[in-house]
Amino acid sequence: MKRVLLLIAVAGPLVLSWSCGGSPSNPTPQPTPTPTPAAEAPQVINGWNEQPVAAEATPPIVGLGQGVVVRASGFLAREQRYELEPIALWPAQPAYVRELVYDWEFEDGSFRMVRWDQPSFTLTLDGALANDGAVRSRARQVLDEIQRRTGLQAAIGAGGEVHIEVDPSVADLQAVAEARLSFRGATITGGTISFVNRQEITGGPGSSYHNTFLHEMGHIIGLAHSPDVGDVMTPAEGRGTTFDEYQRNEAIALHLIYFHREAGNRPPDRAPELGAAAAGSPRYTVIID
Repeated sequence: MKRVLLLIAVAGPLVLSWSCGGSPSNPTPQPTPTPTPAAEAPQVINGWNEQPVAAEATPPIVGLGQGVVVRASGFLAREQRYELEPIALWPAQPAYVRELVYDWEFEDGSFRMVRWDQPSFTLTLDGALANDGAVRSRARQVLDEIQRRTGLQAAIGAGGEVHIEVDPSVADLQAVAEARLSFRGATITGGTISFVNRQEITGGPGSSYHNTFLHEMGHIIGLAHSPDVGDVMTPAEGRGTTFDEYQRNEAIALHLIYFHREAGNRPPDRAPELGAAAAGSPRYTVIID
């Protein structure tokens, strides 16, 4: 009797459950836990040509989200969090990049890289410039070069983020052009370029420099002045004022900025999330050339 009573006590709840019209419930499937990637030696590539690079990582074995510093001869030392993707190194000299890319002082005293985060912008030719065939042709040539180097899609039209105008008062600054930029933090959101005359836009007869338009648009997409007189971004006289394309080191900088880096990157090549909390926008948003 004792064994029979014990069996009834165990089976009773199951009989009552079935008598209410229910059926045995299936257990709820448990989600398969996502495995945490194992720590590994990071892959390293040349950020310009995407080829593998022999480099030294510290630490040599790193896991997802951990900080890592990567060094190789001829490249800037890169510091970032590991994201399970190849780390792209910047083939350049620190002094060159410091002047060309990081000459933007912020309100907190830091120096950071600036760039557009949106994939496209519109360039507006103000007033009579909109119907000037030579100006439109030059603008299209400049925008095509920018797209080739950065991937930014740029159209010519009304109501754009970037405005081109003629302002003879620029001569009072002993300059041929002035670029004014708008920011949200380290992100460029717009700009205006004022040229002293139409000739400086087209680079034709009567202009002081052949490529002032390309130079000023270099500021609009995040470049400061280059220490190399052979570059388009040189602030001085020299062969760099004659070129219609950004030169090799400028092109490398633009490629790294727009294909491998984020706004707010810090010198020499440190990801923004590894620095102190960013404060404000650049102090100086007007560049006089």
